[in-house]
Amino acid sequence: MGGCNGALHRRWQDDGSLYNKDIAGTMSLSRFGEVKRSMKLCHNNSCAKKGQEDYDPAYKFDLIYKCMVHNTNALTKYADENQTIDETTWGHGGYGEPGSGITGRLRGKKVPKGGQTVLISDARRFRPHAYVHRHKLHVKQDDMTRGGCVELHNLLTQYKDMIITPSSQPTNHPSTSSIISSTSSSTNNKKEIKKIFKTHPTVIADNYFTDDKMQMWIGENKFGCIATTARNFLPKDIPKQHLHHLKSTPGCKKSKVARFTQPIVAVKSYPTYERAHISFQSTSSTNITTTNALNTCKLFVEIRERGRGENKRHWAIEMNEARRLYLWLYCRIDIADHLIKNANIFYRTWKYWHAAKNHCIAAVIVVAYGIYEECGEGKLNEEWKFKDKKEKMTYWEFRDKLADGLLTYSPIRIKYSGDSFMRAVTSTPKNKRGTKRSVSGVSAAQYGKARKWTTSRLCGDLGKITHHVRSIVPVPTKKPRVCAWCGLPCYFMCGMCKDETGKHIPLYYNQKKGDAKGNQCFYHYHNDMMFGLGKNDHTRLRNGTKSEWKPATSAEIRKNAEHIRSLQL
Repeated sequence: MGGCNGALHRRWQDDGSLYNKDIAGTMSLSRFGEVKRSMKLCHNNSCAKKGQEDYDPAYKFDLIYKCMVHNTNALTKYADENQTIDETTWGHGGYGEPGSGITGRLRGKKVPKGGQTVLISDARRFRPHAYVHRHKLHVKQDDMTRGGCVELHNLLTQYKDMIITPSSQPTNHPSTSSIISSTSSSTNNKKEIKKIFKTHPTVIADNYFTDDKMQMWIGENKFGCIATTARNFLPKDIPKQHLHHLKSTPGCKKSKVARFTQPIVAVKSYPTYERAHISFQSTSSTNITTTNALNTCKLFVEIRERGRGENKRHWAIEMNEARRLYLWLYCRIDIADHLIKNANIFYRTWKYWHAAKNHCIAAVIVVAYGIYEECGEGKLNEEWKFKDKKEKMTYWEFRDKLADGLLTYSPIRIKYSGDSFMRAVTSTPKNKRGTKRSVSGVSAAQYGKARKWTTSRLCGDLGKITHHVRSIVPVPTKKPRVCAWCGLPCYFMCGMCKDETGKHIPLYYNQKKGDAKGNQCFYHYHNDMMFGLGKNDHTRLRNGTKSEWKPATSAEIRKNAEHIRSLQL
């Protein structure tokens, strides 16, 4: 729910504006401190030590990144053919592993000191399918010495095992239990890697990740690439004077005119791939190099507009296919970084791996929200489609809903796969599992059972109440029955609702005389927010006695409504 700029103790101050009753009710401040101090994100005995083979300086926080990527791939049927690569930055003012470069001072970033992780994701949605932690101990292969090229080479090497070949078929979606098992070291086995790419994807990158050697490797391995090129790393086979390589003076009229000239396109064909270098004038000299990515490239203009009404204005900007593709597809990681920052998952810590872990938790929230948006579009399942824009949760509402769900989660409810293996469940007798009463009222199993079908007792938004009203029948005998809600004798029953013995439920309906005059028993009984407050519920669901039952006060009704809403998560 956000870190309050690191001052988490304010969540427990009941006299402050940042107090949260769910957090304070889940654990004490001292308990949270104990958990944070003893938190371990790795298994030291199974990890290679410094100086040993396969040593990874990021092993202390690597597990949560591995789990995020594995679960994302497990939920992906087919990945996007266009992939965006960029680094994401987490801030930390302390020290990291000596000599590893896992943390340090950063240039041109919003945080002056910290660490970075390189992510590669679908270009149209934030779905990270692979990652590399940035440090100085990566093994350099194929005569590659530039740090960015080593990272891209590492990521695309991982992608080779995810491409569907004629001899392989896309695997079915794994169960949740197999997703959770991603924390085991066996996920490195190539036989277990899921195939999610129909063809070799095209990577969109900035000039840090590519050079001539990297572009050749990409082409030889059938991948595609669209990347900007630094002025000091232009193709060596092309004389510099034939390309845009000079820095433009701000406000230069010649530079503005040159923007609307045709781009310089150099093409070189190889036996198995084709490279194209596009050089043109934009706000400054711009060079974009591509491999197996472009068919044509020429100048055209795009319309831009700002303002509204009489103040609305239009103008044209220069554009070409290479620039259009790059600008359209490159921004995915940057957009995710903005949402990660807004998640504000932060607390003060001396341990650098906690900062990296918190950054990944925020990234997981962004991925989950993206999946929520995709489900709401209705293309995966028509029943999931948002009926209107108001039904869709904002990013902030979604984040708070996740926080509430985590704080109120209990494996005893057996709501998710894997809950049945938890110690809290296995130590409970089988006849009581999934039905244990919550602290503030009925259990989730009881609530779910009562509102499962169209003939259920609970009616949600009361759209189904008309069916229950039409089914009202008088008591067949002259002797009255006891109302299930107020306990007074009555002569009417709900023809749809039945108790455990199969008998119809007696309820007062629009009583106009007698002791029950004005009672709303029929409506209360079918109201979700009143579930558990009736006399029968008090004895049968909450293990109370008839003599103890009293009509609920307005405060008790509000508290019960909050509890019922929490069960709907």
